[in-house]
Amino acid sequence: MDHLRTFLIILASFLFLPAEAANGQDTKDIKYINDSLLHVLDKAVADSKALREQREERISTLQAAYNNASSWSVRYDIAQQLYLLTNTYKTTLALHYLHLSLNAAERLRDIDKADKCKCQLMKQYARTGFFGEAVLTMNEINPRTLNAKNRIAYYDCTSYMYNQLAFYTKDKTDQQRFQTLERSMKDSLLSITPKNSIIWLTYMQGIYSGAGKYREALRALDKWARLT
Repeated sequence: MDHLRTFLIILASFLFLPAEAANGQDTKDIKYINDSLLHVLDKAVADSKALREQREERISTLQAAYNNASSWSVRYDIAQQLYLLTNTYKTTLALHYLHLSLNAAERLRDIDKADKCKCQLMKQYARTGFFGEAVLTMNEINPRTLNAKNRIAYYDCTSYMYNQLAFYTKDKTDQQRFQTLERSMKDSLLSITPKNSIIWLTYMQGIYSGAGKYREALRALDKWARLT
């Protein structure tokens, strides 16, 4: 779960807060931090066995509905719901649902829906480790022709992909190149993303944490958690 991973990263950073803060100073900030951490932890714990069983039941119901659907519009909507249920849960299966979504969008001749699916595919490929497929999908997208929402998704996906490529490459030159591309995509994203949106807050958490501004990171995390 992405928010649980973020929580653990910020929690680890919190352990290195200045000693004077831990010794009684800045007590209001410490209380705020603790409240933020507990709020995110509560959300992580909520993903219980019972909820997973409900998700499986929902997936089965939607799969049956997709098989019985008579229109491409309905099939697109159902396939998107199935993707959202599986994209961080069963990543390979999520790719299958994205292909169903893209096929339906193309049958409908809906360019915006098709662009949305390609952006989703690019990120899902990168999340699953299929970087070659992610790059090929990226090359099928022209960011200049995307609508505003899909352009945000495009820069979010490319930023994530370059981040993963930089992390996994063994070559220092390639790592620096991917990091530069990631920063460029991230800057483009933040320049067009509404402030205090989920995506904006997600990226600001990383920026604040990387700069050692842990209290600001936790405040962004708290706002993010309350929107999700």
